[in-house]
Amino acid sequence: MKKSRLLWIVCGLLVLAGCAAEIDNAVSNENGIELEQTTTEFTTSDVLAGKYYNWTSSDVGTWHIQKMNGLIGQINYGYNPDPEPPKSPEEFFKDNMPMTNDDEMKEDGWLYNGTVLLYRQYYKGIPVEQGTMGFWFSNNTISMAAGHFVVIDNLDVVPIVSEIVAKIIVENFIKDSVEGEYKRFYLAIMEFPGGETLVPRLVYVYKHDLSDWHNYVYVDAKTGRLLYQKVYSNGEEPYT
Repeated sequence: MKKSRLLWIVCGLLVLAGCAAEIDNAVSNENGIELEQTTTEFTTSDVLAGKYYNWTSSDVGTWHIQKMNGLIGQINYGYNPDPEPPKSPEEFFKDNMPMTNDDEMKEDGWLYNGTVLLYRQYYKGIPVEQGTMGFWFSNNTISMAAGHFVVIDNLDVVPIVSEIVAKIIVENFIKDSVEGEYKRFYLAIMEFPGGETLVPRLVYVYKHDLSDWHNYVYVDAKTGRLLYQKVYSNGEEPYT
């Protein structure tokens, strides 16, 4: 065997050993994190409890406004709107949402055969689950907007739990790999019940989306606690 080939084999083995050591160290160094959890902290009824969602309605001219917890959840500007609606989604966000320098709404493409322009919320560069807003247009003018803006106040977005350990926790829970086709695993922010309000938390998100079935699992990126699982089929309204 040539020396060069032997050298490549040795290097490959060292890389594999290094990966194994990284996983072992990640697990052993994060003491106190339970890797095998069989239940989540919240159920769907917890997350969707009505006490967290206070809806109000009002009218201003032709505008019909519905607010959730004080922020616009849906606004229909009506035909021949008066007052004049915002000229762009960016103007809408500036006028209606308490955005800080840490918040960003990014355009994410058109939905429903090009009838709705979707924006997604990011906080310090981290995607915000549920933080979306859709805009309907008529004659190049915004006719309706609907969605949810998550108010986040100085949230630390540096995880304590490593992604490796979070994946192990989810795999032990679902009894399957988080890797594969139609599967995603990423860091995000999501609101969860906290006393009398919803509180944004830094989470790892696992999503497995098939044509007619979906499985979402959320792990607290600070504690490693399994927070929530959402399993739903097409035709059922998902929470995220």
